[in-house]
Amino acid sequence: MTLILKQSKPDINPKAFDIVEEEISAIMDEEFVINDSFKTMMYPIYNKHFTEYELRKMIEINDTEFGKKLIRVMPLINQEGMLVGQEFGQKLGPKIQKRITKRFKEEGIK
Repeated sequence: MTLILKQSKPDINPKAFDIVEEEISAIMDEEFVINDSFKTMMYPIYNKHFTEYELRKMIEINDTEFGKKLIRVMPLINQEGMLVGQEFGQKLGPKIQKRITKRFKEEGIK
């Protein structure tokens, strides 16, 4: 959100970014820790894709040092992957627009 805010309003007060991050953190804590929303959302998804046996095996792995590290770093990896994907998509935007414009011109589409 801060990236979008910086792009849309480059002259914004830097304190605004602190406020956005503080509020996002507070809401995430309220929803995921206090209200247990994450479990409510995720349990049906895990139930859909894993058997009870497989879930028990996951819990066993999670109790190992590797499993603890996996739990700790996977959200970071996913977040970094999403950012890289967004940046990649933004870089492709002009190329896509150029090709579409060229094709429209070739096909006589205005």
